[in-house]
Amino acid sequence: MVALLIFLLFFLFLLLIVGTIVLIVLISKVNRLTERLERLETIPSPPRKPISSPSVPAARPQAGEREKPPVVGPTPVTPPPKRETPKKKEHPWLKEGWEWFIGGRLLNRIGALALILGVGFFLKYAFDRNWITESVRVWTGGALGIGLILLGGRFRRKGMTVFAQGLVGAGLAIDYLAVYASFNFYHLIPQPAALFLMSLVTALAFQQALRHDSIAVSLLGWAGGFLTPFLLSTGEVNEVGLLSYMALLAAGLLLVSLKKEKWVPLPPLTLIGTYFIWLSVREISENTLLLFGFLTLYWGMFLAAEVRFGRNRQVTGRVLRQAAAAVHALMYFGGMFLLFHQDQQLAGWISLGVGLVYWLIQWKLPLEKGFATQMELTALTFAGVAVPLWFSPFPTVALWGLGALALLWQGRRKSSPHLRIFASILYMVAFLRLLSQGEAWMAPVETHLPLWNLRALAFLLLAGAAAGGALLLRRIRGEAWSIIQGALQTGWVMLLFLWMTVETNDWFRQRLAEQPGSETALNFTHLMGLAGIWSLYALSLVWVGLKKRMYPLLFSGTGILFLSLVVGGIRGLMYQPLDAYLPLLNLRFLVLGFSAAVLLGVSFQLRHHESNAPWAKSIRVILPLLASLVLFELFTVETRDYFQQALERLPSGDTEASHLLFNMQQLAISGVWLLYSITLMAVGIRRRLRSLRILAMGLFGLTILKIFIFDLSFLDTLYRIFSFIGLGLILLAVSYIYQRYKDRFSLTG
Repeated sequence: MVALLIFLLFFLFLLLIVGTIVLIVLISKVNRLTERLERLETIPSPPRKPISSPSVPAARPQAGEREKPPVVGPTPVTPPPKRETPKKKEHPWLKEGWEWFIGGRLLNRIGALALILGVGFFLKYAFDRNWITESVRVWTGGALGIGLILLGGRFRRKGMTVFAQGLVGAGLAIDYLAVYASFNFYHLIPQPAALFLMSLVTALAFQQALRHDSIAVSLLGWAGGFLTPFLLSTGEVNEVGLLSYMALLAAGLLLVSLKKEKWVPLPPLTLIGTYFIWLSVREISENTLLLFGFLTLYWGMFLAAEVRFGRNRQVTGRVLRQAAAAVHALMYFGGMFLLFHQDQQLAGWISLGVGLVYWLIQWKLPLEKGFATQMELTALTFAGVAVPLWFSPFPTVALWGLGALALLWQGRRKSSPHLRIFASILYMVAFLRLLSQGEAWMAPVETHLPLWNLRALAFLLLAGAAAGGALLLRRIRGEAWSIIQGALQTGWVMLLFLWMTVETNDWFRQRLAEQPGSETALNFTHLMGLAGIWSLYALSLVWVGLKKRMYPLLFSGTGILFLSLVVGGIRGLMYQPLDAYLPLLNLRFLVLGFSAAVLLGVSFQLRHHESNAPWAKSIRVILPLLASLVLFELFTVETRDYFQQALERLPSGDTEASHLLFNMQQLAISGVWLLYSITLMAVGIRRRLRSLRILAMGLFGLTILKIFIFDLSFLDTLYRIFSFIGLGLILLAVSYIYQRYKDRFSLTG
């Protein structure tokens, strides 16, 4: 009796649902008839033609009467046409108004969801109390779903498409739940049968989506299809069956997307779902060959769809499709590398083969320009990625550099900006790859061959490729290409600088290993030698930069020259070992003297560039000052070390001789400073260089402080006399020159 009562209640519930649907249909029909009647009433009736009377010929004027001219009235002024305010562009679903959107669409979707939940809650309530047997429950749910789908088709034929789509979506969802309950809850059917029924529901979903032209229904089928493996999981994975099911599902979804190109989100979602399932299987499977076969099958399917879309020049959602194609290529390479990361040689060959496929597609098939460009760049990327899978870092860097140069040449020959951009990116990747090999720069001392090793080859080939790329870009106009050209010029300059530095470091490391106990002498020679090599390199860069007006070379050379001055100047303050010191015939004098000569030479050459480069005048003022300071340090340390060497060679008990040499050392330093200041003053007066004259005055001040403070306190009387007399004579002479020849040089220039 209770079961009968429950069945009657369920029947009344269904009648209520059907009655509500019928009422909605009747109301919609009445509304449509009312709207048609109102439109008919608002249509204006066609104007009636006036009944024209038979034409009567106009009376001719009698003889002797003048013909009256026609009366000309004022010309009517036509008002200017009113400008129509452009209507705001509305979304397609809002073209009939917000009211229709809420009442016709939104409430339909909410109603379908509420219906699904309501039926689900009712069935659960009935199931918990065993009112309906398990088989009846499943069949009732399946029948209800089929009934809603059929009812949706009927309403579609009556023109109520949105309402019909809601019913179809609800019916499909109920069918999914019925199959899932029959397998997982009640165990009425085995897994293969449940998988087959789920596949049928998914196929039905796509058929209904095409029939109703509804992307919402297709997304429901997509969700159901990809959730099926998880809903029907028993803990034991049938790898072949699951991967085959995914292949069939992806193929069906791609076919649907090919037929409905406006459903743009469907292929990217299918791509994500397919590769996600593949990754899930890969986590628990050890069958590499099977996984790679299905991975390649998926890649081929999606690639075929991309080619099909790429051949259509009017395809919708072009940007999203191209982004999905790029993600697809990345996913395939990532999956392939996960499978073969232990056999990188094989992974490299696979990558090269995939790149060749992309290259043949863009070469042989008539694709839209954007898709063809993307295919070409994808092919180049796969080919470039194969290189580090085959070779160690240094050969990889060299090959990338040569490849970038070849692409840049091809891009210039074909006037192809995308090839030039790709080549520029490849240059940057090669630079970063080389700079990231910091530990590999420290070559093993025992087996290292200076200037004849893979590291030197990588540096030289990449630097040569960058220099060649900069030359190729010189004839290409555009601010962006000028910036890239300057970056390439600076890049090859810095690569050669690093190459010289690391090769010199390794050479001295070998000498240290061969000559233990000579660290002091080798460290001094090492740093001074580096400063000398940098100065020579900077001189060549500055000379080429000035001659060819290649300012990146000029600025880079100037910066390297400053670095050599800093390193050489700091290390040259103390000569080590002092026993090996030879006055004016040593490495320090050679390096610092050469650096000062380079500064003066650059300053002299910059005078020809002041008209084209405003910064040249400022640099011309700075460089002589730097050269003067370098020479000042050089003369000071050379004078000091000459006497210091003699002091260290004296016997430890000879105090008188030591005191005498100390006095002579300080007197000599003061005399050198005075002579050097006079020389700077003379050059400043002759060359009309106020900066040198000011520097000379500063050195005079420094000498005065030394003589009045240090010499007066520590030197003997005889040496004080010489110091003060010499200082006084020189200062008086300078003052006389300023007073006597003040009209022969500029005091302000």
